[in-house]
Amino acid sequence: MLPTTAPNHPRLAALADRARNIVDSGLCRRMAGVLEWQIRAQQLARLTASSMPERRAALARYDDAVVVALLVLSYLQHGTPYWL
Repeated sequence: MLPTTAPNHPRLAALADRARNIVDSGLCRRMAGVLEWQIRAQQLARLTASSMPERRAALARYDDAVVVALLVLSYLQHGTPYWL
């Protein structure tokens, strides 16, 4: 195994996988299907405009349900939950 300097983010990877499964399974097909989607869409816009360290710190503070909602919105808007 090669050493890497990239941090390991198992929580975010698991939540991104959950968000991808929610969209791919058809449980959520529109942005309006996300709980409090207007608020989450504003949060997503702020996060994508912020720097990577600020984004990581904010995602670490948020509850898993909030992060999943943001990742679902990211997937619906950009075609991938990893955009965020």
